[in-house]
Amino acid sequence: MAAASPVPTLAALGLTLQPGDVLKQCYEAWAYLKTGKGEFAKLVVAPNPADIAKNPDYAAKMQDLGTERLGWKQSALIGMNDEYSLAKVIGANNLNRQMDLPRSVSTNTLSDKFTMQPLFIVDGTDISAARTGANAAKVVDHFLSDKSDIWVFIHGSGPVARWCIRILNHHAADRIRGIAVRSPRNAGKLVDELSGEVSIPLRVADDNSLMKHSQLIITATTSDVPLYTLDDLPADPVVLHLSGDEAPKDFIDLAVAEGSVFCDSIKEVSRRNSQSLALAFSRSGQNLEDAGRRLGVRELAELDGPVVRKPGKPVLVTCVGLGIFDLFVTQSVYGKYVAARK
Repeated sequence: MAAASPVPTLAALGLTLQPGDVLKQCYEAWAYLKTGKGEFAKLVVAPNPADIAKNPDYAAKMQDLGTERLGWKQSALIGMNDEYSLAKVIGANNLNRQMDLPRSVSTNTLSDKFTMQPLFIVDGTDISAARTGANAAKVVDHFLSDKSDIWVFIHGSGPVARWCIRILNHHAADRIRGIAVRSPRNAGKLVDELSGEVSIPLRVADDNSLMKHSQLIITATTSDVPLYTLDDLPADPVVLHLSGDEAPKDFIDLAVAEGSVFCDSIKEVSRRNSQSLALAFSRSGQNLEDAGRRLGVRELAELDGPVVRKPGKPVLVTCVGLGIFDLFVTQSVYGKYVAARK
């Protein structure tokens, strides 16, 4: 069992994340990106999965992954704005769950941009999930602004799914009639825990039948296979894709050819090549970054207000996660930490 982390958590510092604060910072980050000044990058190093076999205890757990990715990697995200730089280091392995450890842990180091001297170090695991969940509000604002009785279907029951629900409850509870959660792992637990916190009715989905009646579909799992078929979907869904290779290729093809497709960063989604949209291109010998613009793929930061959708056609939004959002949220947390100690 791993030793306790030496990195302070938000709770240990007497700090909490509130959906409204997270949203405010993420929308400021979107506005900053729109100016063209935001800088961000990511590096990923993945060990050889065969190294797992060197440890019999870990090797025995591999068979329990099922359709999930191993996701064994060390990553670093960088984000910079006018005042600060953030380095976020992520360690992840799906086998951790079988040892009662978090699947991934993030450590955020906030530095002064000019001197590059560290100012604040904090566990950024919850910050990462929260800023990812904030994309749900962004999607509602741009693509479902004309809807007043939205049904939501979420694949996943981890921290990102949790924050999607919290964000939607804060941002659009009066317009969402209910949220269905499907996950083979902890859907019931998530629904039970959040039912006392949010006002939106929550329910566990045992299959995909409710997807047909949902206007917003969110995928936030570590699955390595499609979570649904094209027939599971309504004709004009808004699908927010927040993780790996979870969407069927025929849906990707339909969205690109007839619908509307957006990314948080076309370059980063393409370069990381870990999500269904980018993989659909690379598996056919193409490159999302090269071909995407020509085929009409756009970036969320380009948008102003509600988008006029193509009638009866799908919208696919793929967000790979950018360090600039971790930066803005961590910067705000740092400000609260300093203020509380004056």
